[in-house]
Amino acid sequence: MRVRPADAVAKAGEDTKLSGAENALFDAAREYAQADRNDDAIAFLQRAFAAGFKDRDAVKNDPALAKARNDSRLKTIVATAN
Repeated sequence: MRVRPADAVAKAGEDTKLSGAENALFDAAREYAQADRNDDAIAFLQRAFAAGFKDRDAVKNDPALAKARNDSRLKTIVATAN
């Protein structure tokens, strides 16, 4: 079952300090990328990393992010993530 972006965003909530929020934000980024909404995907990836997401390999290898991977903003996010 696919998660709709709105559902993933609702799961994350506005408080990115919630446990698991970084994963929900990453899931939202994946869904937006699959819907060809790269600006939203990039924004949610930024939020995911800011909230503590650390899995750079997931960003580099996840098929859902394939279209967004050519975006220089995504490359910058991955390169500068803590």
